[in-house]
Amino acid sequence: MIADRTPPYLPAPSTRSALMGVDERWSAVRVLSHWSHLVLGALGALGAQGGPAFEDLGLCHIVWPLPPGGADDWPDATAAGVLPTEPGERLLVPGLKGMPGMPWLHPPAAERPFTDPGVLRRAVETVIGSLEDAGALGPVAVCHECGAATRDAELVAFTPQMCGPGWSTYECRSCYDGRGRRRTPEVPR
Repeated sequence: MIADRTPPYLPAPSTRSALMGVDERWSAVRVLSHWSHLVLGALGALGAQGGPAFEDLGLCHIVWPLPPGGADDWPDATAAGVLPTEPGERLLVPGLKGMPGMPWLHPPAAERPFTDPGVLRRAVETVIGSLEDAGALGPVAVCHECGAATRDAELVAFTPQMCGPGWSTYECRSCYDGRGRRRTPEVPR
């Protein structure tokens, strides 16, 4: 897959994972897992390969490695769950084969070591709207019934975990009936 041009964010080949420092050779964007899978779909809809991406199931985000400074001109959208890295920050990165809890969704390749930041931004904005507004509009939820990304959702269930934040389940206004059950359309008689 990758011969002699190993991307700077990959750990040594003999290592399953390693804390890798973001430096002048690479950067990354992390997006919260509960809606970042929609970004993967948007990348496909845009006809883009999207470049490499891995999911950190423990921290609940998908990470896209970018060229150096790739998201430096992106507005602050941390309130919506879009988290660009800063130089000096360290990320746990899986080895090329991935590892349990941290699979590569799209492994890096010599001809595609980074995700195109412009294409990734368009895909993120397809899902949550303009990044200029995203920070002010706040968190994004995904309706577990229809799969739509929304900021107007009702919490319908919470599942605690032994470690980590737990898992919240939401429904959008179109699906929520006030009792946590999906609205079903009236059937004409």
